[in-house]
Amino acid sequence: MPFSYQIASELSLDYPPNLGPGEWAPFICGMLGAKEYVNPVAGKYLFDTSEFEEHGISLYLSEFLEFKYLTKPYVYEPNLSILDVMMWNSPTDIVSAIKQGTTLIQLTDAKQVA
Repeated sequence: MPFSYQIASELSLDYPPNLGPGEWAPFICGMLGAKEYVNPVAGKYLFDTSEFEEHGISLYLSEFLEFKYLTKPYVYEPNLSILDVMMWNSPTDIVSAIKQGTTLIQLTDAKQVA
């Protein structure tokens, strides 16, 4: 999946007042013309799928298999941050684990918005 990023605080977007949790994603996607948004599955409770549908944005959740790796002499702790994964694994191993262990779950389908 191709990936490019921009830093939200550097976009000079005029955010609406009282933007609630989960409302920022469809707002920013709409302002940038994005047609798809991917979020880890654990954050699904934040989003109202109708907000994405209103903007014509497909919403996907990514679900990951547990990525176990050696942390000797320390005890392995599952589900820590990507930073922990990066400290213990090579970029090649990380990319391979992501490719083999990620499932995308589609919650909305982008529609043409007038």
